[in-house]
Amino acid sequence: MMISPLQSPDELRKRMQGLYNADEKSYVRYLTERTEVSQESKVRIYSLAKQIIEKVRANKNTTIIDAFMQQYGLSTEEGLALMCLAESLLRIPDDCTIDDMIRDKIARTT
Repeated sequence: MMISPLQSPDELRKRMQGLYNADEKSYVRYLTERTEVSQESKVRIYSLAKQIIEKVRANKNTTIIDAFMQQYGLSTEEGLALMCLAESLLRIPDDCTIDDMIRDKIARTT
């Protein structure tokens, strides 16, 4: 999906909706193969990411979300389950269905 600066928001929205059910791994691979990033840019990206991570870790004023992520990191079974749930919720178009899904997931664990 090439994005042109001349596309209207409606055109972009239609194209994005067409990718709603696309296989993410395949599409990320597709995009990666068509993206050229110089070695210099890769080094700059890595350096910036490292700086951001170090600043976040050094900040002692953690929010409840930060504390939650520390408690349930992606290296834990619970953290992975929560990430999968969050990803699923992002794909659901309406609040009613989101509520139903959360209710269903919670009911299974009790």
